[in-house]
Amino acid sequence: MERFGKELLFYLLFFSFACCNNKQNHTYDNNESEVSIPNDTVYYAKGFHIETHAGYTLVKIRNPLNKSMFREYILVPRSKTFNKIYNNGILIRTPLKRVVCFSSVMCEVFDILGILNTLIGVTDQQYIELPAINNKIVSGLIYNVGSFNKPDIERLFFIKSEGIFIDYFSSANLFGKLNIPVICCLNYIESHPLGQAEWIRFIGLFFDKRATADSLFFQIVSSYNELKKTTATVAFRPTVFTEMKCGHTWYMPGGNSYVANMFYDAGANYILKNDTNVGSIPLSFEVILNEAIKSNYWLIKYYSLHNITYEQLERQCANYTLFDAYKRKNIYVCNTIRKPYYHALLLHPDWLLKEMISLFHPELSHGYLFKYYEKL
Repeated sequence: MERFGKELLFYLLFFSFACCNNKQNHTYDNNESEVSIPNDTVYYAKGFHIETHAGYTLVKIRNPLNKSMFREYILVPRSKTFNKIYNNGILIRTPLKRVVCFSSVMCEVFDILGILNTLIGVTDQQYIELPAINNKIVSGLIYNVGSFNKPDIERLFFIKSEGIFIDYFSSANLFGKLNIPVICCLNYIESHPLGQAEWIRFIGLFFDKRATADSLFFQIVSSYNELKKTTATVAFRPTVFTEMKCGHTWYMPGGNSYVANMFYDAGANYILKNDTNVGSIPLSFEVILNEAIKSNYWLIKYYSLHNITYEQLERQCANYTLFDAYKRKNIYVCNTIRKPYYHALLLHPDWLLKEMISLFHPELSHGYLFKYYEKL
């Protein structure tokens, strides 16, 4: 339940971003000149910053919500000596050769960057769909080190990793005694789908795959923006709302979240379009009913071995039947146990955008076959 579990944790912890600093002191030669290069530019992501200098690259991670500094990495090629004082940051020799990955989605990034050979450990094997990784786990070349929220610390110490890649900030505090660099990918906090995808570039920096990652990212940007142009002049923008209530609370993506921005780019009006939150907002059923009762579409992501039905929705909450989208059978669902929604979000937001456009404006995508959502 890796993907659903992390999203739920995000809902609960989003408003209390926990920073951890694991800073170290290092010495360098202060006489080295510092030269920046053009491709340090970060185009959509708000959570990381790149500075290329003579002999090293400085990568800073920030909280995209309030711009506070979270962590800094000093990336130095293995072939270069390093003698300069830098009071903040974690020294990493690149390219990394032995790493552990705490995310099935990030494993997919490793695959497209051609760096699966660096993996010596993963968590949550049951969610990994790459045969190349699963075969190596069976043969003992890659270790299963537990789950993302309960890792096997003893095994992590034993396998001598050079870095641990995680995609959830709360996990960073688990590794303090290991003295292994923890590399945090905070793509999930980005407000724009292309901002999430740009973290491919961040990962590439640690493996000398900068050019490869840049090329992949700019292909995604080009495809996404070309699709976005097709909805720029649509005459009608249908209204949409998302998800279901959990207990007494309905967690809705904020009006400036990646979900909302993808809806806008797909030619739809999100019911919370006047809201400015990036994260999810806890709202009452009454508030959602007031805002969404006349909405054209209802999109639901869920995680279950069994497919949801209209009857189940009514049993869960009889008042769901009050929504026009329910009455008109205009609900689309994505079961993330079977559909690679979160993988696409990081690797192919353009594919998700194409699906959203096909859903809201079928006249723009004749013959499209849905990959993620299906009509209930």
